Amino acid sequence: DSSLFPWVVYVTQVYRKSPNEQLMFIKNCTGSLISDRYVLTAGHCMDLNVGLNNEFPDLESIVRVYFGVVDITTINSQSERRAIKITRHPGYNIQTLENDIALIRLDRPVVRSQNVDIICL
Repeated sequence: DSSLFPWVVYVTQVYRKSPNEQLMFIKNCTGSLISDRYVLTAGHCMDLNVGLNNEFPDLESIVRVYFGVVDITTINSQSERRAIKITRHPGYNIQTLENDIALIRLDRPVVRSQNVDIICL
């Protein structure tokens, strides 16, 4: 029930080998909605572990954020936002995971509801 934790979002990266193939999720992470346009997540969730093709020229183009989701098999385009800017902590270390934090700016605001809300900080 997403109304129990309405600030939790599903953060993933998408990939496909060719434009004719279906998108695949290659990372499964969560984040917290800290405003209607920003998500706080782990820095390691923004690591690239697959080569990019011409369809996806940068990290922002492959990151998707889904809100109001409990079961990822039920996600849809209405609950999807795209990343327009991703900022990892400047001291992030991929080997030690020191400063393992990232901020995602969404392409458009998330509408708050019973199942979607901003975390109290």
